[in-house]
Amino acid sequence: MRLVSTQFSLETESFELYIAGCREHPCIGCYSPELWDENVGEELNEEKYKKLGKSILSKLDIIKNIFILGGEPLEKPKEEVIKLLTFLKQFKKPLWLFTRFKLKEVDKEILNELDYVKTGRYIKRKKTNKKIRFGIKLASSNQNIYKNF
Repeated sequence: MRLVSTQFSLETESFELYIAGCREHPCIGCYSPELWDENVGEELNEEKYKKLGKSILSKLDIIKNIFILGGEPLEKPKEEVIKLLTFLKQFKKPLWLFTRFKLKEVDKEILNELDYVKTGRYIKRKKTNKKIRFGIKLASSNQNIYKNF
């Protein structure tokens, strides 16, 4: 698994992790086509985990949520996704995963580690500015956010 970047979002008070790679593209109008390439970013190894932990700790008092976005995080091996989620749980912030998959397609072991999951690919003809779930504006009407699945 390759981590492309991290950032703190003031709007959602979230620490965001961007994962490389999306094999089933393009979603026309995708907000992050630069993340489609599996080879961008840095391998998420032990050294990178240490740096990531320090970065999160330095902002922990202002972080309300941790978001994992892509690319498509669920195209990575399940063991790597669970390792990342297990690592992030130590910070005791709600974990969100953003995926194009439907809820029933998300592995139960992964769901067990999450607090929220945003599902559904972006579909340009279903674009909306009116669908808000748990304070997050969804880009197309087919998307949804689930909690307590």
